[in-house]
Order: sequence, then structure tokens, then C-alpha cells
Amino acid sequence: MSSALELPWSLIEEASQLYRCAQDADLIRGRSVEMIAAGSLYATCRRRGLPRPRDEIASVARCSCDQVQTGYRALNSELGIDAQIVTARTYVTRLGSESELSSRVQSRAYELATSADEEGITNGRNPAGVAAACLYLAGTEFDVGPTQTALAALADVSVPTLRARYVELTELA
Repeated sequence: MSSALELPWSLIEEASQLYRCAQDADLIRGRSVEMIAAGSLYATCRRRGLPRPRDEIASVARCSCDQVQTGYRALNSELGIDAQIVTARTYVTRLGSESELSSRVQSRAYELATSADEEGITNGRNPAGVAAACLYLAGTEFDVGPTQTALAALADVSVPTLRARYVELTELA
């Protein structure tokens, strides 16, 4: 799974160690091995603050998105995983590189995401949608960048969601 997602070796080792801890704690009994392995990978990504959606992990695992979540919950409740909060700033970096935007646009989008966090705009919002809106706004400021549709597809949010976050950000800026 991790090679299909092109994850770093250190993250793979950490996920393997988490899986072994789950095995020692007898969490696998009565559960799918693939579900716990996928849950371990998702938990490790969360622990490091890397934005990897459950459906992305489920796409390379032999289990559903719900099973990835179930595996993660079992690990979290029994082993007490210290998961980092995924913010819009973490998504800005990933989505910016995937959309091949310049570092200048990505830097401005990061500033916008930081301001949005400080102003509380991101509270209760999908961080990927906020990040996509930050990238779109930064792109429009420099007259470059992908369309709302392209960024919404990358962030796995709807265009109206991106547009609503964009409107909120323009009021902030």
C-alpha cells in the first residue's frame, strides 16, 4: 500500500511498528488484517500531520473507506494514537505541488491559510476546501493558476464549496 502511495521509508517503518503493536495488543483478532494494516498507515499519516484521505488509502488497500476508518478507530481507542490536526496549511503544500503552481503562489496561499486559521474561518470547514480556495485566491492575485474546477477536483471537494471558502477569504483579504 505504501509503495503505491509513494510514501517515505520512515513512514512505512512507523506504520509497520504500529501494526506490530496492534498485533501484540491482540487487536487483529476478529478484524481483517488488511483493515488494521490500512488503519495503521492512515494513523501514521495522521500522526505525522500528512493529509492523506481515507479514500486514497482505501483505493490501494483491499478494504473500503469505512474499514480504514474502523481500523483507525480501533487503533486509536486501544493504543491512544497522538494524531496531529490536519489544517488547511498542510493541504496548501500538497495541493500546490500537485497543481504545479509556482512557489510564489504557494507561499501566498500559505499566508492566506495562516490568516484564515487565525481569524477562525477554518473552524468546522473541510481543510482541503479551504486550502483549494487559498490556492485559487493566490492564483488570481498573480493572474495564474488552475480553474476552480481543477482545484476542487484535486482537493476532492465540490466547486460550490471551494467558491464559498473563496468568498469568505476575499472578505478576509
